[in-house]
Amino acid sequence: MEHLSQLAELKNYLAGIAPGPVTKTSEVEKRLALCWGGLDGNSQGGMEARKLIDRLKSVEWNCPKITFQIERHGAFVMGSVYAEVQSWVVDVESAVATLKDQKKRLKGRRRAALNTAPIVKEIADLIIGGKTDARLKWKNANEVKVLVGTIIPDNCPQQTLAGRRRRFWTDLERLLCESGWIRPTSSGRIVKQSRISSGTSIESSATSDQSHAGGDSNGMLYFGDLNVSRICCDTGLWPNA
Repeated sequence: MEHLSQLAELKNYLAGIAPGPVTKTSEVEKRLALCWGGLDGNSQGGMEARKLIDRLKSVEWNCPKITFQIERHGAFVMGSVYAEVQSWVVDVESAVATLKDQKKRLKGRRRAALNTAPIVKEIADLIIGGKTDARLKWKNANEVKVLVGTIIPDNCPQQTLAGRRRRFWTDLERLLCESGWIRPTSSGRIVKQSRISSGTSIESSATSDQSHAGGDSNGMLYFGDLNVSRICCDTGLWPNA
């Protein structure tokens, strides 16, 4: 009942406004927010009554409908350079709020695209050369952990970060595989393959060396203390270590 009375107050107020653009919106915002919870469709697009205050743009009144745009800053606050602009229509007679459109508006400065190729080449050369670096954590001469958080820090939106790191890992695995290094899991761990002759399949090698090889349910075979992936280069061959 409270929302109905507040909606009636909004209708009475709008009846005194000339049709067309509304330049002074503060009173409309306040009255609309008070009755917002009683409108059908009020929660579309994550809208809440409190978000209407001091946020309405392009407000127009043409009985029985009031239209407006509102800029939503959730993504922008989370690091995106875009804000979302929602277009609404409120029919005060039927008490229905309708989200008509959602668009993105550029609010910040786009970050320059990160060229991961030279970074990948540098890290690959360090690993292949067995070099010490702050971005690498060596366990032994045949196993190293790549500290990707140091190489590509999380100082950008999550979607951008995920894309950069995905490109980094894809290109790094390709370069390292050519030199006998593999990334057996999705972690940052990189290991050197055991010495298996080029063109020899992992199955035949495992069969001929069962006294030294073990396995697990994840498709990994163990030669000594090193993991060897079942899948390596695009050629399908296992390069010499």
